[in-house]
Parts: sequence; structure tokens; C-alpha cells
Amino acid sequence: MASAAVDQSAGGHTTTFEPLTTVQTGVTKHHVRTILNYHKPNEDGSPPHATYVGRPETYERPVDPVEVTINDIRGETDKYNLDSNGFQLYNFPSAEKDFLDDDKIKAEYYPETERLLKEATGASRVFIFDHTIRRPGPPSAENPTENTPAAPLRGPVQRVHIDQSYTASRSRVPHHLPELADQLLRPATRSSTSGAPSSHLQGSSRCGRRTLRARY
Repeated sequence: MASAAVDQSAGGHTTTFEPLTTVQTGVTKHHVRTILNYHKPNEDGSPPHATYVGRPETYERPVDPVEVTINDIRGETDKYNLDSNGFQLYNFPSAEKDFLDDDKIKAEYYPETERLLKEATGASRVFIFDHTIRRPGPPSAENPTENTPAAPLRGPVQRVHIDQSYTASRSRVPHHLPELADQLLRPATRSSTSGAPSSHLQGSSRCGRRTLRARY
């Protein structure tokens, strides 16, 4: 999964990557009924405590388990787009298949992602500031055959979350591109997350932005 700050100051564009819109005949949908862990607000109404890189003890927060249905959208992906739902599916085969090596990811997957985001959003500039590989960790007594890739690993997130808040999205620009911050923040700037499956990915779900209600 790669995160990028996107400058949308350019005019119109032609999209060359086709969204996955083909209706799959004969495909049985598999909606999933499961429990998702939502953020549990503090009882006194205060904001959640801060988390700090390198301090795992700050990562845990109270959760509110909620039973939900995750809908299988195969055959109707054309109904979902970035402007209306906050996510969109694109059929974009990548040369990167394994996501095992950081240098290879930056050399091959980053340029692909930049091109895709420009085509999908009409952005004139894309700056990819990091990526996260999510899969089980190194070998252990319980999993002696588990692969140990060169890139640092982070396991699957066990809570419903967003990758960037509105404030954090804008603060990325002066943090990574301080010399261009004033220029880039005048037009529209969007923080986007792209995701690609690997052989270790079991599944991924997205929540439409119209179903969200801001609290903080």
C-alpha cells in the first residue's frame, strides 16, 4: 500500500486505465457477516490519546466491536468512484508481484503508482512519501516456514481506521516538500492511498465516505 500527496491543479484529462466495470455473469456474491472493531470514544469526551512511532504501547486503544455485513461488489464496481465514495477500483496490472524488497518497490512500483494516480485523478504532481507492507511477521516456533522479506513488515490492522486525517493530509506537504509548500497548498491537494494485492493478502475492504460522520 502506497501513500501519496496529489496536486490537482491541472485541467481536464483523459483516463486510460479502465475501471473494473465488467459484470461477471454466473458469479455468486459472497457478502461477509463479521465483527469490525470501531474506535470507542473516551467516556469524558476527550480526544483519543496520541500514538508515537517506535512506541508500541501507545498503539492500543479501546474498541467497540460492531457486527456488520461487508458487501461483495463484484459485477457492480462501476457504481463506486473517488468523488462519490472515496475509493475506486482500477484494473492496472503491476510488474511488482511479491512486495518483498523495499528498493525494488521504490524503483518499480512507485513509478507505476504515480502514473496511475495522475491518470485516475488528473493530478499534475504526485509525491509518494511512504509505503506499508502488511503480512505476517518473521518465522516463529508456530510458523517456521513463514517468509522473511527484506522490507520491514507490519501485520494486518485489527481496527477500522483512516490512513490520514484532513489536518494530517495537508501537513504532509510542508513536511516532505517544504520549499514548495506555499505553492502546492494554494490549489487543491489530495492525500490518496493505493493498494495492490500480494500472494499473502487474504482480503481488503473499504468504507464509502458518504457513510462516515466526522467526530474530531
